Amino acid sequence: KDPISPLVPSREIELMSRLVCASEESALKAVKLGCVKTLNGILRVGIAWKQATTIGDARMQLWALAQVNIALMYTKLCKFDAVRPSVIAEGALDTVLSAMAVWEGDRSFTRPYGTPFRKSACDFFANLALGVESRDVLVQRGGVEAVHALFRDGEDPDRCRACLNALQTLALSDVAKGKIIDLNILALTANALIKHKHVQLVTPGAKLLVVMSRSDGYRGYVHALPLKDRLEQLKAEHAAVAEVVADLNALIPLF
Repeated sequence: KDPISPLVPSREIELMSRLVCASEESALKAVKLGCVKTLNGILRVGIAWKQATTIGDARMQLWALAQVNIALMYTKLCKFDAVRPSVIAEGALDTVLSAMAVWEGDRSFTRPYGTPFRKSACDFFANLALGVESRDVLVQRGGVEAVHALFRDGEDPDRCRACLNALQTLALSDVAKGKIIDLNILALTANALIKHKHVQLVTPGAKLLVVMSRSDGYRGYVHALPLKDRLEQLKAEHAAVAEVVADLNALIPLF
């Protein structure tokens, strides 16, 4: 009668991800054998259970761990060019987007349970967006909006890192660029760069600004951000950031 077993196979999912993601060949074989369908089934059951549950317990914690591991496995699968279309065709993207929406704005669960999954989902989006066709599908189905919802929900460094990592690749799509402007994501990016100095966050944030600035129609939005002094400071602190800021400076003379 319980809609989800108290023994969600999170460890088995983690082990499976190590085995099937070792090579493109093994990843493709795993998808053909129903790996993504099985994981989607677990995610959908968990979504239904989450919608019917108002309090947290040990089973919810186990489920939360399982959903993070599922997102991590999708992330690993999407490292491979040939696997991305199959992952989308098997419904992984739609299920992950649905799961992200379930956790959005949930104040009782978002911090301890939903946020780690949503951050892992952003890493999945980042790899999915490496392919042109899969990027277009992701943008069409609401990927930018899902990342924005997580970005605006908090300012912790790892959340910002995951969001900016996904956005720098999503922004290669012109449609995504328009959504980034419409949703005021550049302001969130500027706030993150001003507040944090972790190179894992700052580098994708600066790369997002570079990608946006490569299009004439969006360069002015980046130039208007109050980031000149901050970028100069970050450039001095991180060699990796200095390289990206140099690219940005070539597009928009800042210094």
